[in-house]
Amino acid sequence: MKISLSPFSSLLQAGLIILWMGIISSIWGASELKFGSSGKVTSLVLAGKSCKLSGDSGFFLITNGKEKRLRVSQKENLLDVSDGGNHQFLFRVDTYDRHLSVHLIKAEGVDDLVTELEFRLSTSAKLGVVPMDRMVRVSFRKKQLQCTWSYLGPWVWKKYHDGRLGNFALYDDGAPDNEVDRTLAELWAQEKSLPRPAVTPWTPERILQWVDEFERKFTPAKNTTFT
Repeated sequence: MKISLSPFSSLLQAGLIILWMGIISSIWGASELKFGSSGKVTSLVLAGKSCKLSGDSGFFLITNGKEKRLRVSQKENLLDVSDGGNHQFLFRVDTYDRHLSVHLIKAEGVDDLVTELEFRLSTSAKLGVVPMDRMVRVSFRKKQLQCTWSYLGPWVWKKYHDGRLGNFALYDDGAPDNEVDRTLAELWAQEKSLPRPAVTPWTPERILQWVDEFERKFTPAKNTTFT
């Protein structure tokens, strides 16, 4: 009897193709934030979509109205940001399929109320941003995103913000509504620093269900009129 390996070979080939497609899908679906040696943002990808950059971008230190662009040295997901002198900041960038988040995890050389740290980003894409604590103030000026740390210093973080130094998340807000809803649900499930109700398990599916239940429960009250 002659044993044919062709069915097995076909199955193996199909498995390899599926595996390869999964790898490619995970690469395309990832988000990223990359910096050049000058400190400018060179690449922003959200949910597999490359965002066209425009204008100025990067980290800036502002003291008494005078600003200075900070240098950025990037190693994998860590950003070493400094002015070449006493001011030095360490950030962590967490990337997910649908969003990314930026976390300030260490700061040196700052302990005053006159110095601000600001991250700026200009892109033609419609950005969504979620400040995940009270340390970061978010604004848009002439379509430029500005995330500002207004108060820098260990005593401020310890006394008023439970030791948190400040973080924010970015996502593509130009996608269809159902995709944005899914993105925000995944963001809420994955970012541990965001407040959440006492609901378990706190998964994207459960979040969408919880939001739907919340809206159905409280939306009619907004339309009620009293005469």
